Amino acid sequence: VIPNGVDTARFRPNPHARVKVRGEMMVCDEDFVIGAVGRLHPIKGHAHLIQALSLLPDRVRLWLVGEGEVQLELEALASSLGITDRVRFLGHRDDVPDILPGLDALCQPSINEGMSNTILEAMASGLPVVATAVGGNVELVINGETGLLVEPERPKALARAFDHLLLHRGQAAQLAEGGRRTVLQRY
Repeated sequence: VIPNGVDTARFRPNPHARVKVRGEMMVCDEDFVIGAVGRLHPIKGHAHLIQALSLLPDRVRLWLVGEGEVQLELEALASSLGITDRVRFLGHRDDVPDILPGLDALCQPSINEGMSNTILEAMASGLPVVATAVGGNVELVINGETGLLVEPERPKALARAFDHLLLHRGQAAQLAEGGRRTVLQRY
């Protein structure tokens, strides 16, 4: 088996890109930004992530990169939960390597997933990853070493994982370092 790989020169920690993209998106240093990259489809579990966001402090934001058939439903869900101002739908982007450094964590909330390039790119970019324990996610995210794994379709479990990252910034940094190291060594 030949696993997916990622260009670690293109996807890397980049403090300058972080400052630039956060400025463009008008988020401050105190904001904690979760990102998800992928098509907006029911199998990707974005609805569970939006529900999780509603359980987190107001300073937690969500950027969804991608397009798809459930965008209007996701926008309606955010509105019904009163968190429209905390969710940004960024659409299709060709500058994902420049967007990722602006995040504080990446989430892959899929109900089913193969080997996710998005997780590899986030790990290469030095981000802690919260992912559902499905498919190829469990090959990439080693719980407590390169990220945190939760059961799929469990918004409260996602919220608990992000609460943990918010409260334990040192461990979040260790997860990010472990993820980058793993990508450099294996992917």
